[in-house]
Amino acid sequence: MGRRRISSTCTLSSEDLKNKLYSDCREILKKNRFQETDIALYIARINDAATVYRDRFGEDKVISYTIVRHFKRIDCTLIAEGVKASPFDEEKTISTRQQTEKVLQPLLVDKIGQMTHVYVPGRNIVTVTSPVIRQRNIIKSPMLWAVFLGIICGFICMGLPEAIRTIILNGVLNPVFKVAVGVVTGIMAPVIFFSLLTSISALQSISELTNLGLKILGRFIRITVCVIIAGLGIMLLFYHNFGISSLTLEAMDLMDLILGIIPRDIISPFLAGNTPQLVVMAFVFGAALLISGKKVSGLKDTLGQVNSWVMQTMRIVMTIVPVIPFISITSVIAKGEGTSLLNGWEFIVASYGIAIVLGLLKIIIVCTKHKLNVASILKKLWPLISEAFSSANNTTILRKEYEISERELHISPEFSGFWIPMSHAMLNPRQTISMLIPPILILKYMEMPISTSFLIIFILLLIELSIANPGTTGAWTILLASLALPSEYVGTFMLYRLFTANFNAAYGALEAGLEQIDAASAFGAVDLDKLRKT
Repeated sequence: MGRRRISSTCTLSSEDLKNKLYSDCREILKKNRFQETDIALYIARINDAATVYRDRFGEDKVISYTIVRHFKRIDCTLIAEGVKASPFDEEKTISTRQQTEKVLQPLLVDKIGQMTHVYVPGRNIVTVTSPVIRQRNIIKSPMLWAVFLGIICGFICMGLPEAIRTIILNGVLNPVFKVAVGVVTGIMAPVIFFSLLTSISALQSISELTNLGLKILGRFIRITVCVIIAGLGIMLLFYHNFGISSLTLEAMDLMDLILGIIPRDIISPFLAGNTPQLVVMAFVFGAALLISGKKVSGLKDTLGQVNSWVMQTMRIVMTIVPVIPFISITSVIAKGEGTSLLNGWEFIVASYGIAIVLGLLKIIIVCTKHKLNVASILKKLWPLISEAFSSANNTTILRKEYEISERELHISPEFSGFWIPMSHAMLNPRQTISMLIPPILILKYMEMPISTSFLIIFILLLIELSIANPGTTGAWTILLASLALPSEYVGTFMLYRLFTANFNAAYGALEAGLEQIDAASAFGAVDLDKLRKT
């Protein structure tokens, strides 16, 4: 598990920091399996805060610090008494990458960590948060244990008298399941809103929003639409039952759906979890912030802090997510419907099939369009693909993306510095695939037809949820509720997703790398001649 907490004091002299604070940070980070490069970056960020303190208070100033492990992260908190001294107030020349990452920091905390400063009368409090601690041993996965215990408890419930089993299922498990799903779904509304608002705020001006931001967002949407249409085409080859479904859409309904994206007030979209209205609100508020410029710099800082709190809340809420598959699987087996779990092979095969087809299409299209050698491009992107596959997560490759983009792909640092963090915040084709498959399978399980109206609404929701980029669990609950499908299937699909996470993460890394080449070419930010020769 590693040492969980260190508390001490030291002076701001370089030697004292090195011998006490930095060595304590290194100790707890190494015991929690952080790589040396991550440790060096983490200590460098702490040094930035310590440097501000030393310049303001002098080397003899005593600070107290606490290094603690919780919620799969390492937090180092520095406390210095005195006048306000914020690391963010220092005037420094920073790159486009640093500017973008600073604004998107709450969304990228899994990849780059986070630094926050709070001033209370007489005390400066800086907290440096590490990226998430990755569990290398799958046996330690809470999700896997939830599935395992769900199977055991399900068989135990099967052996109980019917009256007792009914009480357990309807009186205990069902209410807890509804609360857990409700909590995860409820927090998604502010996550969707603030993730989009923060992404727009990463731009420097309203002209940059119109000239660069909207073009990049347009690319994100086009990629997502292509993934959805190709994925649906593959799914419908095997799971087709067309007819009139319960989800109908007349011409007037379509007009109402389009007009319904305009919110009537600020509060109701959050209460209702109305994704289209949240997206519109985020763009309107984001554009207003850009137009106002430096006049609202204080408001931007406040929104950034609120966003940090929302994301922190989301990470805390996600600790209850394993409850969902546990109860779902327990209930399915206890009701004697355990054989339905065997249908998971369809989810797994569809996920692999769609990722393979889309990956091959992307390679062919990009390499043909720009006259690139397929083998050479795959070799350059292989470090990203292999790392994403081994970790089952695309968040681990962000730092390596910068290096490969400039050194191997010959993309300008100015472009990659903006594109990479924005794509991590708003582009996730692997998640689109994960959201696309379950509704089609549910319709098949329930022997319900697929109508044109259903597909139109389904595609619109997938686009919105993909760009807003909430966690897959929350996205599933919102999606199934919007499509009038039973939410109890969420837990079951979470089980299936365990078997596709690695491969889909590798596909996501491949898609992101190829799309960056194509986008950089469109903006004149890549040296294609060098890319073809190397």
